[in-house]
Amino acid sequence: MVYQPWNSPVSYAGVFIAAGSRYETVEEHGLAHFIEHNLFKGTKKRSTSEILNRLESVGGELNAYTSREETTVYASFLTIHSSRALELLSDIVFNATFPEKELEKEKEVVIDEIDSYLDTPSDQIFDDFEELLFPNQPFGANILGTPEKVRSFNQNHVRQFVARNYLPQNMVVSYVGNIPFESVKQQVERFFIHDVDASTGVTIPAQHSEKFEIKKKKPIHQSHCIVGGIAPKTRSDECLPMTLLNNHLGGPAMSSVLNMALREKNGLTYNNESHYGAYSDTGIFEIYIGTEKKNIEKCLNIINKELNKLYSDTCSASIIKRIKQQYCGQIAIVSDSGFNQMIHIGKSLLYTGNVLELEELFKKIENISAQQLLETARKYLDFNQLSALTFIPNK
Repeated sequence: MVYQPWNSPVSYAGVFIAAGSRYETVEEHGLAHFIEHNLFKGTKKRSTSEILNRLESVGGELNAYTSREETTVYASFLTIHSSRALELLSDIVFNATFPEKELEKEKEVVIDEIDSYLDTPSDQIFDDFEELLFPNQPFGANILGTPEKVRSFNQNHVRQFVARNYLPQNMVVSYVGNIPFESVKQQVERFFIHDVDASTGVTIPAQHSEKFEIKKKKPIHQSHCIVGGIAPKTRSDECLPMTLLNNHLGGPAMSSVLNMALREKNGLTYNNESHYGAYSDTGIFEIYIGTEKKNIEKCLNIINKELNKLYSDTCSASIIKRIKQQYCGQIAIVSDSGFNQMIHIGKSLLYTGNVLELEELFKKIENISAQQLLETARKYLDFNQLSALTFIPNK
């Protein structure tokens, strides 16, 4: 478990399980997400309504999400209800019964979610790009699955996946709140220590494709494009330099390089951004733009120019200082939230085996050299080596 004191009457707890979509077999595509939906449909001692009301009746909140490498069930609650929240989380992850009738009902909910995503090309293009980047393997597959796969799932599929992956050794309990560590530790040991005779789920190593450039016609009004490729994995020495470069390029700041070049200076895009996701054995870097069809090539030329500035020569000392200061400030602001802290420390322990204090992280950022940034940019941000996927209006 991992714990962070937080001076607030509200506490946050989450169970992070190494049971994301990449732990599926090809036949189980979409199963991890489907299971997450059904965790709240009854346990050995609670009905759906009893699960939902257990925290909501005292003003708390309960939710979950699925990603490539984890499924997380989490709660927000008044600190006085800490034991209630942790016991409920434990009941959900260890004792869910997955009634067949509830599974059938939830299939339609998940299929509706899939349809909603297919109606949103700015979301769909990310999943399509990643399937092309990591083809024919669980790592690259859309987390939601397909309607056909979802309809095929039954209780046996669900129980086999849970038995393989929902194990104490695959879990991290994260707690942020204003109660003593020993009290939280005792509750976690009480509710989450289980003797389970089962093997840990196995992942298939991610294998990326060769460079591709693909255009797809869609019944849409705006063109959408992603340019990207592989990036450093979580425990790589290049992970933090890549994070800084990505944040500088297309992070949340309106003054990011891409926003200034594409939107502010040239008025070519309403939405542009870059993303870097680090995983246990690989990473993904993506630049996204949404623009008129006639502006795609102009946007790509500008992106190429901006990337070239990063990997053709060492950044000046003033630019490097700005990159570091901006990211440290953004981290500090995001960290000023108990919920964000709970998610951050839980994922950090699950993926890296440790959690850095904020000051330690700032020190690591400060110690990154101009040469490290240059070498990382040259390795991962060469425009000529990046793949591209574009959605073009079919009219």
